Amino acid sequence: MPNIAVIGAGLSGMCYGLHSKYPCVIYEQNDEPGGLCTSHMNRWGVPTDVGPHIFFSKNKQLLNFFLRFCIFEEFARKNNVLYKSKLIKYPFENYIGMLPKDERDYCVESFKAKPKLKKPAVDLEEFFLSTFGEGIYNLYLRPYNEKLWKRPLSQLSAKMANRIPKPPMQHILDAASGKYHEGFTHQAVFKYPAYGGCISMIQGLYASLPPGLEMRLTTEITKITILKSGKLKLVGSVQGERIQETYDHVVSTIPLPILINSISPTPPAEVISAASRLKALGVYVTSVHALDASHRNSFAITIPSPKVSFHRMTMIDFFGKQYMPKYGSTVLVETTYKHNSGIVDVEEVHKNVISGLHKLGIVASINVLDSATRFYKWAYPVYTLTHTDDVKLITDWLNDKNILPLGRFGSFEYMNMDRVYEQAKQATK
Repeated sequence: MPNIAVIGAGLSGMCYGLHSKYPCVIYEQNDEPGGLCTSHMNRWGVPTDVGPHIFFSKNKQLLNFFLRFCIFEEFARKNNVLYKSKLIKYPFENYIGMLPKDERDYCVESFKAKPKLKKPAVDLEEFFLSTFGEGIYNLYLRPYNEKLWKRPLSQLSAKMANRIPKPPMQHILDAASGKYHEGFTHQAVFKYPAYGGCISMIQGLYASLPPGLEMRLTTEITKITILKSGKLKLVGSVQGERIQETYDHVVSTIPLPILINSISPTPPAEVISAASRLKALGVYVTSVHALDASHRNSFAITIPSPKVSFHRMTMIDFFGKQYMPKYGSTVLVETTYKHNSGIVDVEEVHKNVISGLHKLGIVASINVLDSATRFYKWAYPVYTLTHTDDVKLITDWLNDKNILPLGRFGSFEYMNMDRVYEQAKQATK
């Protein structure tokens, strides 16, 4: 019977452990499981996620998996775009009738005149222009996505567009006349823990892991040696003490570049080169608790404006009384960070968020009661033009060495939680 090591106790690692037919040990460098699926409590008793993490899926069986682990409530999506101080319902292209007449006409006419491609779009700019036209692209899609991804959209693969529904022409024309169609219908209704934030679901999942599964927290794996026998020796440390264990198979949920750099003997040059080309974004998550906030009945608000550094806000009041203390409102603000773009002071980001919220009229600086900013280095994989080929080359080589990468950064794919679970479960087969 093979023995298996799982590196990382995020959602992917725990789901693999839950369904594994063979004994496995999960190594996690933090003192609690969850990875990015975690929540922090502010001093007013409001939990805030890295996100937050909402639960939805076209697959009801997958959705029911998550619903086992804690009490959920159901919400109708109320997402908006803050466009020139006005809330435009999300998705932007489905509600262009809410724009001023000149901008509305610009969107409609350029949509009608959008270029017709002879072959599928290669980059994201090409996809947006050929799908939505110049108006929607210039007014919203380009400024928002360039702020989020920290690079020109011509440098991003059109593969990212797989997450974006293509609106029928009639829907755009209807929107211009004030007849609106719901977009992203699979997300129109979602579920969220009734209390405690996303971590409450993770805690329920953790408690459901089989008794025979060993979880080693505060244990960092720093090196994987491929032995001549084909087995894999893991080297790491726990509380300053060196550990060393040998396994038949390794399931890795850590970022691919980190994994490749930890392997001995050194992988082939083409694998090292592919790993060096993989790009990712970090994210600063700022929780702001204030006496009052505008737009409290919205859920998420995207912000294309270059006047502020952050790209999205989540109004925590939206989740109801369990997330609303006696005094104040909580806003969760996300600011992405491009790896290798120089040192950015957390305090500087924090100040920019507070001043930005004030500038936008969301929260007056004088009304802030409590705030904190946390940084997460690995938040979003970036679909560069070589991303697909690079990931395949690396993954093929790893699989040949009995190393299986899983999860958002193990696979280096921008996956929602339902897809993470589906992938992990399938891998155990």
